[in-house]
Amino acid sequence: MRKNQKGQSLFELVLAVVVVGVVMVVLVRLVSKTINNTTFARDRTLALRHTQEAVEWLRGQRDANWGQFLGRSSVAGSKYCLQSLSFSANGACGSGATIDNLFTREGVLARSTEPLTGRELVEVVVTTGWSDSEGYHESRVSTVLTDWRTY
Repeated sequence: MRKNQKGQSLFELVLAVVVVGVVMVVLVRLVSKTINNTTFARDRTLALRHTQEAVEWLRGQRDANWGQFLGRSSVAGSKYCLQSLSFSANGACGSGATIDNLFTREGVLARSTEPLTGRELVEVVVTTGWSDSEGYHESRVSTVLTDWRTY
């Protein structure tokens, strides 16, 4: 009879170790997923902040000199890397043109004409992108700017 009790105790011990191991794996995965979600939420918030910052800077450029601002746009859309909030970098951002070593921020300025009034418009699309373990993500804001002083 003692033999069965020892065997049963060993089986119970192995079962307990397996159950504890499964619980630990589930907890580690849950904590890992929570950390990933928190990191993504933080990065998304920062990306939106960088995007809005660039849109406000572009509004300031429009207000400072509409003619010069209009000249930086094109019908096809002129692309600028807005890493440092300047028009010095034409085209897409290169791999080293990041903000906080994570985000790339680009703006496209597309010129058009309002059909009814003939006034010139500039559609501005600012995109801030970043990559993480889940892939590529972006925050995008689009607005139309005009020379509001001519009303």
